[in-house]
Amino acid sequence: MSPLACSLFALATLFAVSDALPNPFCDRQSRGISGSGLEWREENFKLTVVNGVVQIPNKCKIYEELAGEDIAACNIPYSKPLLRNVLGRANDFGIVGIDCPSNTRGCMRLELNVTQYCRINIVRASE
Repeated sequence: MSPLACSLFALATLFAVSDALPNPFCDRQSRGISGSGLEWREENFKLTVVNGVVQIPNKCKIYEELAGEDIAACNIPYSKPLLRNVLGRANDFGIVGIDCPSNTRGCMRLELNVTQYCRINIVRASE
């Protein structure tokens, strides 16, 4: 293999590995189920939030059921906020606790990335 080809291969490998590593400034939480196919739809959106208890709006359509959520809270490049279940509401969709000390830079303006997995409710869709 030529030196140029070796260099390109090494560079491609580096990019692949860097994409596979989790972001050290983000915490993730998954709830429920996800799926693929005609009866599933993903709804991706971002919110800017502060630490504490956060309400997440249900972005599924009226004829869809919210079946799962992936949530990631990030405080880049300062610290990693911690996601937790809200007491008495464990694994409920639409609500999450975020622990990030208010004296830490960036904790008053956190990026929350949400993917909601919406499953088409055949009964509602046909009404």
